[in-house]
Amino acid sequence: MKAKKLIAILIIIILFEVFFGIGMIINYNPLKSTQSMTTQEIVITRENTNCNEQHSVTVIGVGIHEDNETGELVRIRVSEKPGRGRVFFETTLHSYGMQLQDSMQIVITAVENYLGETLGNEDLFITVSAEAHYIEGTSGGAGIAVALIALAENKTIRQDTAITGTIDDTGRIGEIAGLEVKVKTAKEYGLKKILIPKAQCPLVQDEQGINITCVGTLDEAAGIMIE
Repeated sequence: MKAKKLIAILIIIILFEVFFGIGMIINYNPLKSTQSMTTQEIVITRENTNCNEQHSVTVIGVGIHEDNETGELVRIRVSEKPGRGRVFFETTLHSYGMQLQDSMQIVITAVENYLGETLGNEDLFITVSAEAHYIEGTSGGAGIAVALIALAENKTIRQDTAITGTIDDTGRIGEIAGLEVKVKTAKEYGLKKILIPKAQCPLVQDEQGINITCVGTLDEAAGIMIE
């Protein structure tokens, strides 16, 4: 009898632990994990961007694939919301390089110098859309700067024109890699015009079917692209 009671008690204990374990699995909430801050931040970024869509502008850049022979258009949407001067990235890419994120402070400084006012009271939302899995580099800096200016001035950007070029905090547009491939890519995608760094103009031959315009400053680029 004692042996049977002992076995029964052991069975009850085992069943209790099994059901308790199942209950823990069913009731597990991922938002309570250590990654919850990151998860919520991404969701908030998307919500804020969608809420401000009427205040968003999109600029077209050009990226190069790893083969250095082909490229694609990269669409960068910029929107803003009252905040604390933070920058949020949202992207269709699997990842993006730190150079792209780090260059944002230079972009913001150049735009603030252009506008003569600070953007410190706004949170900026940068959405990068491309078919590529990864984007690196700073050649989108000039385009993002133009988009921020259009956003601040409540204007739009020409969607038949692409821009490529780095930018420094004084607003000077600098050289980029793979220029010939980027010009051909813009032409293949049916764009009418592409803005390139003035210093690299001698390196590019005229392409039939697309206008190549050389710009040296943010002021020149904004004057052409912003409507």
